[in-house]
Amino acid sequence: TIGSFTADGLTWNDGGIYNWEIKDFGGSEGTDWDLFTFSGALNFDTDDTYTIRPLAVDKTTGAAGTPEGFTRDDTKTPFKFLAGGSFTKDFNPIGEGYVFDSDFFNIDDSEFQWVTQDFRGHWQVKHQSNALYLVYSAVPEPSTYVMVVGAMFLPVWSFFRRRRSRRKEEE
Repeated sequence: TIGSFTADGLTWNDGGIYNWEIKDFGGSEGTDWDLFTFSGALNFDTDDTYTIRPLAVDKTTGAAGTPEGFTRDDTKTPFKFLAGGSFTKDFNPIGEGYVFDSDFFNIDDSEFQWVTQDFRGHWQVKHQSNALYLVYSAVPEPSTYVMVVGAMFLPVWSFFRRRRSRRKEEE
């Protein structure tokens, strides 16, 4: 069930999976998505990759389903999922608002994608103010990429066309 859980200290061991549930994209932590807080320190067992698995929950039934307020055009929606005292891995020198790559946090969103039928979204983990946030970004349709590449190609095409017409005029 979705809610808040508080512990004195916590150790994330290599190979463990954190199942994180969300039922409302517009709600609040601890009520509409899981929030894990700790008062002591969060220890990372090794420098390995840690897996987080977002799970979509239907707000009315509590079973697997699309969260309320979820739309494909949501962009960079942050969800605080872990907050507390201190981290044994010092994230602050990296910079406030740092977004981790997949070498540190592996986001296994296959179940989320299947339930919501959204295979284009992307999850990342962000560090800010002694808390970790899951950030969901909608990835554009493939046709968007075609349009962007096409728009970038137009000036190149125009340049070569003008050049070719100048050569014909010179001949």
